[in-house]
Amino acid sequence: MRIIVIGAGEVGYHIAERLSHETHEIVVIERNAEVCRRVQEELGVRVIEADGSSPRALE
Repeated sequence: MRIIVIGAGEVGYHIAERLSHETHEIVVIERNAEVCRRVQEELGVRVIEADGSSPRALE
């Protein structure tokens, strides 16, 4: 299953973390570059640095 998590704050990070242990394809959209790096390094999921409320980011 493909799952998009918008935002990697406290809640979004933990959702992505739990789902990353399953066989889902996880994509996190986060606008803060430092948070993007942390999520990529710690969770190993695909991260897109963008504003998740932007329709262009969701394409």
